[in-house]
Amino acid sequence: MEERNPEQERKVNRFELEIGLEDQPDLFGYWADLHSAASTEKNDLKRELDDLRSEIELKVREAPGKYVADSIKITESVISSTVQIQKEYKELNKKYIDALNETNRLAGIKETFDHRRSSLKSLVELWTNEYYGQKVGEAKSRGDHARLGNKSSSDQREQIADNMEKRVRRSRG
Repeated sequence: MEERNPEQERKVNRFELEIGLEDQPDLFGYWADLHSAASTEKNDLKRELDDLRSEIELKVREAPGKYVADSIKITESVISSTVQIQKEYKELNKKYIDALNETNRLAGIKETFDHRRSSLKSLVELWTNEYYGQKVGEAKSRGDHARLGNKSSSDQREQIADNMEKRVRRSRG
């Protein structure tokens, strides 16, 4: 499977909003599916870990001398500690922790793509309200000059038209 880069995929180009809007559902869906699969794996591992804990606890109760020195009184605390030092429990617990970390990482990536959707929506609203249609000389505040990239509205529209034209040519082959 091809390795995908969420840092690259989450970027938004305000001059190619149509591409961002077209790609958004697939990008979100891809990362949401990965998150769902990781969450299922994590839950399965948790059930396995709980089952293994129960099996080991039962074995310790049935034959405590096999796991603990005869001079030690068998208490819940001793049983719990004995479970945690068993090799198979440690290995499965490590897999569970790795799955938990991966689930959390993918949840963060999925949330990033939800934020990307909001960004796209905001940029479209700015565009439809002609925020980028102002001439640089008409900018309302100092920050407006930087956001406009010192381009006139005709330069911005020309760049967008060029981007759309290139996309159409690419799609036609």
